[in-house]
Parts: sequence; C-alpha cells; structure tokens
Amino acid sequence: MRVYICEHNTSPPESQHIKTDQQNILIRSLMLNNNKGGSGSKDVKAAAEGPRKRIGI
Repeated sequence: MRVYICEHNTSPPESQHIKTDQQNILIRSLMLNNNKGGSGSKDVKAAAEGPRKRIGI
C-alpha cells in the first residue's frame, strides 16, 4: 500500500471557510415543508378519509 505524503501546505486560504448545517437533512426537510404549509398535511387528510372510487368514462 502506497502512502501519500503531501509536500506543500494544504490548508485553505484565510477567506475560504466551508460551513455545514449540523441539522439532520430529514428533520430540515420536514421543517421546510411545515413552514411552507406543506402538501404533506393534505396527503394525511386524504389518507384519513379512506380510498376513493374512480368512475370510468
């Protein structure tokens, strides 16, 4: 197995900072849907009403 040894400075420039959101992506997605009024609430209501019959044409 070869080991890579870097011979130059690998630290980023002072002006470059990468920040990450520490919140779980699932929780973030649910919160965004909730803030928008979320179509998820409509889906829950439709599921609670039960299945609907389709009328064929």
